[in-house]
Amino acid sequence: VDPQKYSGTIRAVQAISESHRDIIERVKYHFDNFHRGFTDTQKDELRRIKTHTNRLLWNTSIMLVSRKKVDYNYIENQYNKLKSLVDEFDRNQIERIQIAASKTRLSILFYGILENCVRISENTMNLLRIFEESFEVDEEETGN
Repeated sequence: VDPQKYSGTIRAVQAISESHRDIIERVKYHFDNFHRGFTDTQKDELRRIKTHTNRLLWNTSIMLVSRKKVDYNYIENQYNKLKSLVDEFDRNQIERIQIAASKTRLSILFYGILENCVRISENTMNLLRIFEESFEVDEEETGN
């Protein structure tokens, strides 16, 4: 086993874990200090980000569990849709800041969640790249 792949796997899993933990800690800290909650629009945007992130994670897990040839383009398209949504919601948040509809702390939390979801998705794709090579070796060895 290539040590680079092993360390790459550990880095990706650790980054996913840290991003997930960061989301939880930011939200807990924000609401433990009784800061204002998200607007309905922000909640809807975050729900959509969560749905896209979960979809990417789910489809990646299916590919990893089945150990079949990975449809990397499909996962990359899901990632690109997520990034497009993040860019759109970033512009929306800028507008909310400009009209004072979102406080600084809430904006920091909102951006933190968006960026952590992007990091989770990027590192999930990194894992898929690492494992994709081992699946190709398995297919060659078994003749499938």
